[in-house]
Amino acid sequence: MLVWLAERGTKTRHGQEKGHRRAFQPKVYATKAERCPVKFYKTCKSHRPLEMNQPESPFYLAVRQNRTSQDQVWYMRSPLGKNEIGKFLSTAAQKAGLHREGKRVTNHSVRKTCISRLLDADIPENFVAQLSGHKSTESLQSYKSASSSHQRRMSLTLSRAPSSSKKSTTVSTVEDLQMASCSSSRNESSIAAVNSMMHSNVDPLLSSAAPVFAGANIGSISGCTFQIFHGNVKIVQAQKKRRLIIESDDDD
Repeated sequence: MLVWLAERGTKTRHGQEKGHRRAFQPKVYATKAERCPVKFYKTCKSHRPLEMNQPESPFYLAVRQNRTSQDQVWYMRSPLGKNEIGKFLSTAAQKAGLHREGKRVTNHSVRKTCISRLLDADIPENFVAQLSGHKSTESLQSYKSASSSHQRRMSLTLSRAPSSSKKSTTVSTVEDLQMASCSSSRNESSIAAVNSMMHSNVDPLLSSAAPVFAGANIGSISGCTFQIFHGNVKIVQAQKKRRLIIESDDDD
């Protein structure tokens, strides 16, 4: 795990804002995957000069162009120039063989990409603001944009695609039944019923094997009255009788 202990100045934050402190220190956790961020950081740190691993040292260092494959140190003791930093994505696109004829490839904001990705993942806005250091969630409005998945969902909603909505509803229902069945050892029989429904065309909501109110782990209901209507039925509530009090003219 990496913990961000100190903050350097940026164009929007100077690191010494009065009256405002981060709710927590940003952290990066190891994923033990091929693109593990902790592994990348340790690899980069191992190829830097030892004296350039201090907190005040610049992060981007100039590259040693005349190094050999046996050299452990890849970087120089001087910061990387802004012109070289500006070529990052252009050089990467060229080496990756991306078609960019007539297009200009420039660097993008990692900060904006991170915030947009968190918002697309439905992370609460107040959590995102605490991580990014924004004082108010209103500042996150400029980072919001409809992703391709959101655009697809909006298109299916407007076109009222019955097949897509029915499929997603069935999958969601089966997943909910599975989660409810696995939440307690008492529902082992329900797990087998759910698994059998997944491999059949039976609607889980119409199957008698599915538990009633699976999310609440309720197996039966008693002592209740249900009114089931088929078609358009107008329910008329009985009017309450008002009690009239007749005032008397007598003094008594």
